[in-house]
Amino acid sequence: MTREDDDESIVRKLYTLTTCPDEENCSWQSWRKHQPWSFLSKDHCLNYVAHHLKVSGKHQWTDMQIYTKLFEVEDTIECKEFEDTFDQREEYRKQMEQLTIKKRKYEAHGRAVKGRGEGKRGG
Repeated sequence: MTREDDDESIVRKLYTLTTCPDEENCSWQSWRKHQPWSFLSKDHCLNYVAHHLKVSGKHQWTDMQIYTKLFEVEDTIECKEFEDTFDQREEYRKQMEQLTIKKRKYEAHGRAVKGRGEGKRGG
């Protein structure tokens, strides 16, 4: 059985929302951390926006505030659509393989490899 992302004929659509609906109170770092994307739909992305508005220290909105705002912007919020081709997936796999090799090499020499979000103090 072939996985969908291994099938060269499959081109998936990727949806991403480009800005926070409360952009004037949001930071680039906070939005990047929660930036919503989905292979399913724009509506699925809006669920990620709701989570961002609830948990981000920049917002911490109530459910009522969130869903009122999302209802207001649902038709106007910018949603970009991209195609995810086999060649792009294959390039990503190669990049991840190289990172894995590099990580194993460092670990074999007793050195830790810093992951995403880890600073000099380890995170």
